[in-house]
Amino acid sequence: EYTDTGFTIVFNNCVVNGTENVNGTLTAVYSNDSNGATFTTTFEDFYYGTIKLDGTRSFTFNTNAEEGTISFSVVSNMVVELEDGSEMSEQGTKTFRLIFGNSLENTIYELYGTWTVNANDNTYEVVGSLLEGNLACGYITNGLMNIEKNDLVFTVDFGEGECDDVATLEYPD
Repeated sequence: EYTDTGFTIVFNNCVVNGTENVNGTLTAVYSNDSNGATFTTTFEDFYYGTIKLDGTRSFTFNTNAEEGTISFSVVSNMVVELEDGSEMSEQGTKTFRLIFGNSLENTIYELYGTWTVNANDNTYEVVGSLLEGNLACGYITNGLMNIEKNDLVFTVDFGEGECDDVATLEYPD
């Protein structure tokens, strides 16, 4: 079923290009304006072989010519169930932003967001991070990443602008 803003496909034991059987409902909705576009996919009892997907994932691409920026965001609320009954999930937002400068050193990228991943009886949560780097350096050069794993909270400190492969882990106590 197609509309001006997307489509819905209901799979009933389909084989797509020789792959595993596909079952379930897949809905895609998209929109755009002069500064960007958004694409949202919803999986409802969607199976690829024996792997089940449920939830939504949105992708947004934005540009701002006045600020000289491009950003790409992913918003997830997904659950994956494997054949053995184990589940993995991801919830949250991750954004990558590129701020153009007049050189590689002055062209900055930022990674930020808050998201939670549950897998193998472990919960990983990254909260309110802002990590930065520049295109002249192969490493993240600035920022703190706060991570929680099963109630153990620690911080990864990438420094204050140096181009190096050093990060400091800070554990409680």
